[in-house]
Amino acid sequence: MNLIILFICNILFNAVANVLIKLGMSNTADLNFGDTSVLIKYIVFNHELILGCVFYALSLVFYSFILQKMDLSIAYPIVITGSVFLVMIFSKLIFKESIDITQIIGTVIVLLGIVFLLK
Repeated sequence: MNLIILFICNILFNAVANVLIKLGMSNTADLNFGDTSVLIKYIVFNHELILGCVFYALSLVFYSFILQKMDLSIAYPIVITGSVFLVMIFSKLIFKESIDITQIIGTVIVLLGIVFLLK
């Protein structure tokens, strides 16, 4: 499989996993997670949380193929930066979170660093 397609799938699945886990954990303020049975029931019956774990697992599969073809020292920063960028976008669109200029500047700086890594 093409390396670019592997990166896109890995980053997309990682970001979707984060969004699903956030959705799954968003209504937990009044749950007593000190009680193990409550925690287990919540996890087993929480579709967003389970689906988030599935997407993480799929992300790991694509990441494994990436590492088979590329150095870890280059692959990891690409994956993490892509995931951060996509999660920022999803957070704004889905959760209406604010994104300030320092977050945008920081992400652009990291993206520029990846350009240097790839040269």
